[in-house]
Amino acid sequence: MTSAALAGYAASFYKETQKKATLTTALDGDNNNLTFTAVPPGTAGNGIAIIYSDPSANSSPLSVSVSVRTITVSLETNGSGTIISTASEIMAAVNAAQDAARWVSAALATGNDGSGVVAAMGSSSLSGGAATTTESFTEVSLVDLGDHKHYQAAAIADRYWVDGETLTIEEDPLGGGSWGEITTGFTVDYYLGLITFSVAQDPTDLFRASGTKHIMEPVCHAYDFSVSPEIDFKEVTTFCSGGHKEYLPGLMGGSGEVSDYWVAPGHSGDLRSNMIASFYVNTDTGRHRIDADGYLEGAPVSAKVGEVVTSKMTWRFTGAFYRWKDETYS
Repeated sequence: MTSAALAGYAASFYKETQKKATLTTALDGDNNNLTFTAVPPGTAGNGIAIIYSDPSANSSPLSVSVSVRTITVSLETNGSGTIISTASEIMAAVNAAQDAARWVSAALATGNDGSGVVAAMGSSSLSGGAATTTESFTEVSLVDLGDHKHYQAAAIADRYWVDGETLTIEEDPLGGGSWGEITTGFTVDYYLGLITFSVAQDPTDLFRASGTKHIMEPVCHAYDFSVSPEIDFKEVTTFCSGGHKEYLPGLMGGSGEVSDYWVAPGHSGDLRSNMIASFYVNTDTGRHRIDADGYLEGAPVSAKVGEVVTSKMTWRFTGAFYRWKDETYS
């Protein structure tokens, strides 16, 4: 089986990690802030420093240098010595600089499109890294998957809720702004960050969740991923009213072939770790999602950030498939 697209990729591979240190800049102006996330997990990322340096020179190019745990971005200037570097340009430069990418990954801060010009910034340290693999989440919106019964956290990073920890589900009837907690009439799939109501809800109702989640992050995204037919799935006899069908694996093993993959910044050393594969497959009963444990066999020791690797490696399924289900609900 060849997998269908999963958010632009044929498959994505995730691993649990400790809470990482971060720094979100707070510069004056619009659309010019970035969030820097430590590559070393846990407390090891605390204290990594970022500097935006004004070179005080005309026509100076943008450059990135690293000294111990301090990353200095020398900002680009025009012929008059005015800083002209945008947040997007700095993000690209930091992520492309191998010495810097060993320490941090840069992304646009929430609500920023990166088009704004930055200003000089003194040494600012990342913080918040901790030796824990879970963190709280608050008021994460749950998206109606189409049948007004299944509602799920849209971002994969907002799923993987911790079973046994307090989970609060709130409803805003008719989207009127009156949020209130609900406790009955639905079941929870903690792994998928999904709630399923026993009856269809009003399509204008809104839902959100607060609780604790495992900290997951992508290691690798594959553009080409196929699953060996040796994987056998046994049909479960239960169906929901919308035709939703669930399966359980007949086997816990199996393999897949991965090629044309892209490694997330800072994760080339994690390619041989135990991970979770997330992918969809299309069958005669619809579009189905699978999440399963395993590891990549034949992965390179290192891969350059931003490079699409065309060599092949094998995905070995080592555990039970968490879910095999139609997510279209049509």
